[in-house]
Amino acid sequence: MHQAEMMKYHAYHGWANARLLDHVARTPEVFARVLASPFPTMARMFGHLYDVDRTWFSRMRGSGPGALGETVFAEPAEAKARLGALHASVRDLSVRRAGRCGHPVRQHVRYGV
Repeated sequence: MHQAEMMKYHAYHGWANARLLDHVARTPEVFARVLASPFPTMARMFGHLYDVDRTWFSRMRGSGPGALGETVFAEPAEAKARLGALHASVRDLSVRRAGRCGHPVRQHVRYGV
């Protein structure tokens, strides 16, 4: 997988999360409602997405992943703002590195990228 393709997938990831949060914002009471799912609420599910993305961003910058957080957003707008800022940071780092990284990224058979 090449850098441009990875950036395209990351852009889609950010776009999709923003659209989901826009949809949930229309009925904000659903965001904090207890669910029968692996995550107790949508607020925690989006918090988990944020925590995982932040962990990957730390790895991209060359620092250790650290402990996975337990972020819970108070409302969809907060989740959208913080995810958007994080995705912008990842995109900016990727753009800065794009000129230095012309080789394809290898995908590990078992563990993915």
